[in-house]
Amino acid sequence: MSDLLSIGRSGVLAYQGALQTIGENVTNADTAGYSRRSVVLKEQSTYSGAFSLNRSASAFGGVQAAGVQRVWDQYKAANAWATNSDSSNASTRLQYLSTMETMMNDTNNGVGTRLTAVFTAATQLSANPADPSLRQAFLGAINDVTTAFRTTASNLSSLSNTIGTQARVQVDQTNNALDALAKVNLSLKLAAVNSPARAQLEDQRDNILGTLSGSMAIDTSFEADGSVTVRMNNSTGPVLVSSKSTIPSQVQLQSASDGQLQISVRGEDNLVQTAIPTGGTLAGLVGAATTAADRTRQLNGMATDFVTMLHDFQTNGVTDAGIPGRDLVTGTDAASIGMAVTDPPITVADIAAATPGAAIPADPNAPAPDPNAPAPDPNAPVTPTPVQIGVANGNLLSLVANSRGSDGLEQRWKSMVTDQALQVSSAKLQDSAASTSKDTAYSALDATTGVSLDNEAAELLRFQQAYSASAKVIQTARETMQSILDLF
Repeated sequence: MSDLLSIGRSGVLAYQGALQTIGENVTNADTAGYSRRSVVLKEQSTYSGAFSLNRSASAFGGVQAAGVQRVWDQYKAANAWATNSDSSNASTRLQYLSTMETMMNDTNNGVGTRLTAVFTAATQLSANPADPSLRQAFLGAINDVTTAFRTTASNLSSLSNTIGTQARVQVDQTNNALDALAKVNLSLKLAAVNSPARAQLEDQRDNILGTLSGSMAIDTSFEADGSVTVRMNNSTGPVLVSSKSTIPSQVQLQSASDGQLQISVRGEDNLVQTAIPTGGTLAGLVGAATTAADRTRQLNGMATDFVTMLHDFQTNGVTDAGIPGRDLVTGTDAASIGMAVTDPPITVADIAAATPGAAIPADPNAPAPDPNAPAPDPNAPVTPTPVQIGVANGNLLSLVANSRGSDGLEQRWKSMVTDQALQVSSAKLQDSAASTSKDTAYSALDATTGVSLDNEAAELLRFQQAYSASAKVIQTARETMQSILDLF
């Protein structure tokens, strides 16, 4: 009779724990990172000793809750983390490449449109080189190009700074996650197997791994106690967290003068390993920074070539006064390019529209030089010797003819914009594919580890019935015992 009471009691306690677990599942059905729990039930055996009326034996003595088991699929989790890395990389890359494409626009204020306006103005001026309004339009078009170069350079610089700032924030978040994971690893080593505390720690561990996978591609290796070793990129990458150490590595960020980024990992032994992230937001930021630096370098090359083109134009031609023209534009890169600041200021008379001819002969009636005059100042500017005008619009025609070929500035700008558009198009396809793969992988993981309210409702009914049955066993045992006692 005592065995019957023990069996009923064991059932009540075991199924009570199962009902509590179901309640926890339902409560956390919408909690991000929560994995469904299930109670591990097993037979409870009783043993009898070697008494005079008994023989040594074991018999079924009810049921007991051996622990709380966390429902988890490591393969599906690893696949979800990998697709999360790919998706974060693709979406970050698309975001910044699209922004760059917008900055290199070909609208009315874009560099390409303004370059075309310069050559158009030069062509119009060549048809009537003496027209002051056309000369002013030519200078205005040149000024507009320098403004477009500076604006684009400023935008690219701001974008590069934004990328660097985001990368630093991401690195800080990654290091915080590594610190937290090292602490969870230590706690897991001390947590009992199949205990609620261990299940909660494993939830925290996998949530951190999910966060890390969004920052970079990771490779994971789990120990029997639940602790994990994490490497960057793959199984041969730098160790980020070791299951055998409580001190995580530190991810470091280096930024070059042109805005390019480099990631390195400083290990527990202070050994620094440089590593290029192959996935995650950091990979997208590093790639975007490299592209921004390339675009800035290309833009600077075009700006300096524009300065050189106009310098050669002015040097090779002559003004209406028969002297070589002064520089119209100065600057060493796209950020510093601008109209030349001179005294006296640049005017339409400084445009060297014509080609030079023969030297102007000396005036035979001019007075002879004074032999007693002081020596000229060697630092004084040299006044060019005037020449006869050759073709009044010849230099303008040469400018248009020699600067608009397949390797001209317009074509180089167009090629850069086209290449950027192709990169954005490719990034959109990669982002769409990576996003779909991520959704599929996380859906598969959620189907295994997530809480289904329909399933929990069915389990609730099953364990309620089992609980009621155990209570009936106790009630029956009590009534039977009472009936026996009533016989006396």
